[in-house]
Amino acid sequence: MLELKPILVQTILNFESIIIGHNNVCSLYLKLDVIAAEMLENDIIAISETHLESSIDNDQISLTCFHPPLRRDRNRYVGGVALYISKNLHFTYRSDLESTHIVILWAEINACGKKFLVGVLYRPPQSKVEYWDHFQTDVHKE
Repeated sequence: MLELKPILVQTILNFESIIIGHNNVCSLYLKLDVIAAEMLENDIIAISETHLESSIDNDQISLTCFHPPLRRDRNRYVGGVALYISKNLHFTYRSDLESTHIVILWAEINACGKKFLVGVLYRPPQSKVEYWDHFQTDVHKE
């Protein structure tokens, strides 16, 4: 029997009527129905701990009314991130902002005549303090 990890923390931000939600799911493939039931009111859904690998195709994890997910996979057992962006929004995948040190994913959203970045990252529980140094360096790179 599958035990779903409760959704205890969901951060919602409202930006010019754009709603962004985040959830740490500990296996996106196994909990896609929960995401579909509880987060479809969001315009952007950031997911951490996707536990996906390349053998899982985007068609298997698609959500109605959203572009195919942007993802950075690790493996089926740990980490990984994904972004679902509403088909009503225009965006650019910003692979140039990705890091070799941390699992992070960025998209530039163009909405309401404004551009802004949305990112999602995975920080392993045993990460050392250097993790945040890498993050800061990556965020400030030109």
